[in-house]
Amino acid sequence: DVQSSSSSQYVFKTTSNNGATTSFQVNADGSISQGVTGTTTTVNGSLTVVQNATIQGNLTVNNTGNVAFQRNTTDITTTGTLTDLNLGTGALFRFTGASTQTLSSIANPSDGRIVTLVNAAGQALVIQNYTGGTAANRIITGIGSNISVPAGASVQLTYDSSAIRWRIVGTVATSGGGANQQ
Repeated sequence: DVQSSSSSQYVFKTTSNNGATTSFQVNADGSISQGVTGTTTTVNGSLTVVQNATIQGNLTVNNTGNVAFQRNTTDITTTGTLTDLNLGTGALFRFTGASTQTLSSIANPSDGRIVTLVNAAGQALVIQNYTGGTAANRIITGIGSNISVPAGASVQLTYDSSAIRWRIVGTVATSGGGANQQ
């Protein structure tokens, strides 16, 4: 039932068989607020969030679904040393330079952001260890030196706001068992 409405919001309230009341409101800006904490809201079908969303608590994806982190639709073709590279939005980024690409730092970090870098070029992608660009945008490779991501391989990074650095957290296996040390 619609409890109340105005030009800026609609408030819905439901009462279950056991007398528990749950309410939520839909605001003019499209945001939804649930009125009862500690309850579960089920969406049957799709849920699309257009603006930013913050989840406080756990997020569980049951084995009946998947999580897909979309790729940025623009490949990174710039060659040479890429300093404070602005990746934009997305989580999967393809490097397709015609000659060697060297990544020294990634701009606009946010705590816990996860990115996957795919080397779709014909030669190695070099990731510099802790050098170049703005200090807070630098990358820690975890091996104390630069790494080389072979053509066709990928590497995953996450931003660690405590260290104020990007960290490589995984690589695709190559003949040496991981990304190649430079």
